This record gives sequence, structure tokens and C-alpha cells, in this order.
Amino acid sequence: MSVNTAGSFQLLFDNNYREIQQEGLNAYLSGMKEKFYKVQGSDSAYEQFGTIGSVPDVVPFNGAIRYLSITPGYTSKIEHAEYAGGVMFERKLLDDKKFTDLEDGAKGLGASVAQVVDKLAHGPFNDAFSAAFAFMQSEEGIALCGTHTTKSGVSTSSGFDNAGTSSLNKTSIIQSVITMSRFRDLQGNRMNFGDPVLVVPRALAQEAYEATGTNPRTGETSALDPSSANHKVNYARGIRVEVLDRLDDTSTSNWFTVDWKMMKDNLLWFDRVSPEFKNTVDFDTMVAKMSTYFRCSYGWKKWQWINGQNVS
Repeated sequence: MSVNTAGSFQLLFDNNYREIQQEGLNAYLSGMKEKFYKVQGSDSAYEQFGTIGSVPDVVPFNGAIRYLSITPGYTSKIEHAEYAGGVMFERKLLDDKKFTDLEDGAKGLGASVAQVVDKLAHGPFNDAFSAAFAFMQSEEGIALCGTHTTKSGVSTSSGFDNAGTSSLNKTSIIQSVITMSRFRDLQGNRMNFGDPVLVVPRALAQEAYEATGTNPRTGETSALDPSSANHKVNYARGIRVEVLDRLDDTSTSNWFTVDWKMMKDNLLWFDRVSPEFKNTVDFDTMVAKMSTYFRCSYGWKKWQWINGQNVS
């Protein structure tokens, strides 16, 4: 094979299988990352940010403006991690024109990337009660769902704990919503609470849909209390349910309530390098090699978007 022929073949081989690998990636991505995170790019080795407290209440005017102090929050650093892998195929697959096997391998490599990304994206929920963060270095050093602190000196006796132990039922869902409505910011002021959403593993899907009176297929809701024969109003009606199958990998009993808008503002995903695919053929051995590489990370700013139940 001449140099020119080899170069043309290599380019064709790379382009063809890169498309197949991308198809495998797209086919197996669950969309959970885009749905739950604020996804953005990054041009640095890490991202660092800090939070600040809310502006204190304005005071009566006495002829001169009184400037109000804002308490700084904790800083967090999110460092991107590298992921890579490859597969090799022996010469006879090329000799015997077993291109279907090569295509399956290419799709499989793309699917492998998708699976890793999906597992990582579930991390904030699967590891919500652990302070061993995957990518973050947190000055506060407390799990996403835990008893939180503040630098402002305000009392944290209430409104700073976003972890419970209640099993999923209609009563505990309502109590979780009430708890979130009482969350405080760094100044000790109530947070603005939006529409709650339940995030549950597949094992709790039936309980979640029944408790909220939701038909999982149509999304229609019932106004009747599922635990009452007296036609009481179901206070949990209309709370949206999000079922994440990968939560079952860690716990089949833990569940979460999230403020969806606040979550999308504070749960961050960084694509430092989007998945890249490379393909080559060694022309001495005719071994086909396929590889992938990407860098990513996730983390969060404020914790008040979530209330977790760590059920034993």
C-alpha cells in the first residue's frame, strides 16, 4: 500500500468510525445531565467560585444612607477530571471484512462514554450524604445534604439542615416541602421557594406517583387524597415526579425534593473537553485501534435547592 493510499484509507477509516462512535454516544445518553444541570464549557483547569449572602433588610431613612454589609459565603473549587479508554481489533477482522464487528465496537466505545457520563451525572444524588466529593473542594466541607453552617454568625438552629430520614409517603412529601420553604440564606432570611419536584429511584416510583396522585403515562393528576375515603383534597397533588433508575444503584429507599429553578441555577456541569474519538490502523500489524478522551466535572454553589431523605 502506497503512502498516499495509506493516508487516504486512514482518513476514511477515522471519519467513518468517528461518526459511528458519536452515534453510540448519542444513543445511550439519558439526557439526565442536560435536564438537571446548568451545563457550560470551561477554558481552565478548574472553576472556582464563592457565594455571598443576601442583602440585609433596608432600614428606616434618617437623613443619610446606611450601607448594609453582605456576609461572604464559602468558596468551592471544581477541578475537571480526565477520562479515556480504547479498544483494539485484530487484523483478521479487516482481512475478512468483518466491518459489522468493527462498527459494533465503535458504537460500544461511544456507549461506554455515555454510561460514564450518566453515572457521573447522578453523583450529587447518589452521594448526597457524603462529604467525599468527586470533583469539588469545599471550604464548608459538609455534604450536599447535611447540617450546614454560615460565616455570618446568625443562628443555624433552624433552616440550615437539609437532610432527613423519613420514608416516602404523602405525609413525608408534604413535610419535606414545608421544610424547604423554611430554608434560610447566609443572612438567616427565608429563601424564595419555587415549585417542588420529587426525585426518586425506580423502586419508589409507584409510591411517588400514588402519593402525588399522578398518572405516570399521561401526567394527569387526581385531586383526591389517595389515603382517604372521605374525598379530602390531596395537598401533594401536582408535585412533579422525576424517576432516576441509577439511584437504585446506591439506595432503593433514599429520595429527594428539589426546587427545580434553583437547582438549574446552582447545580453545575462543566465540559472542559467534550468526548473526542480517534481511530487508527497500524499498517505493520493491521491492528485497528479506537480511543476516546474527555474531561468534565460537576459541583454546586448553594445547597438550598435540595432536601434529601437518607432512609435506613
